[in-house]
Amino acid sequence: DIFHTIDSQRPYLGKWLPFVEQTKDLRDSEEFVRACIDKHEERVEYTFTIRKNDVFAGLIGLKDSDSANKKTEIGYWLSEPYQRQGIA
Repeated sequence: DIFHTIDSQRPYLGKWLPFVEQTKDLRDSEEFVRACIDKHEERVEYTFTIRKNDVFAGLIGLKDSDSANKKTEIGYWLSEPYQRQGIA
């Protein structure tokens, strides 16, 4: 789902997401997912899919968490068909 979305929307997503250019094939997306799982297990970063009606719409992630100061960085992206629908 991730690679298909990126590959089919390169011009749109590439305007804002620097990793689009480096995502050349399915293997790149698989490596990204493995890295997300590793970071989740290390409890340093959490990435989740955003879905609407069980269809992949984008990703949301939490990183650079600082529990002492009760803060974290949130980032997300949505594919073009899911923009302006109140999802994020």
